[in-house]
Amino acid sequence: MKIDLGKNEQGEALSARIIRQGDNYGLNDCLTYDENKPPLVEFYIAATETQPAYFVSRYYLTTLNGTRDILPTNNPATQRGVCLCGATGLIATASQVQQACNAAA
Repeated sequence: MKIDLGKNEQGEALSARIIRQGDNYGLNDCLTYDENKPPLVEFYIAATETQPAYFVSRYYLTTLNGTRDILPTNNPATQRGVCLCGATGLIATASQVQQACNAAA
C-alpha cells in the first residue's frame, strides 16, 4: 500500500510504503521481510505522468519515531524530519514522517 505524503519543502512529491514481516519488498519484490523486527518504512519519489515512482530510502519504524532499543532519542524524525538521500539532500518533513509512521500503527 502506497501512502501519498504530498510535496516536501523542496517541491518533490513523496510517497511511503510500510513493510511488515512476511511482505515482499526490494527490486521487483524479490526479497521477503522475514525478520522478527519492527516494520520498515520505505520512501519514494512519487510517480508523475512521465516517470514511475522510484525508491529513495528505507528505515525501521522505531528509528523514525525514536523508540529503537539502542540509543532512543528525544528528537525523533517525526519531530524534525529525515534526510532521505545525502547526495541530493532530499528530505521528508516531520509531518510526512509522522504520516508514514501513523500508517504503520
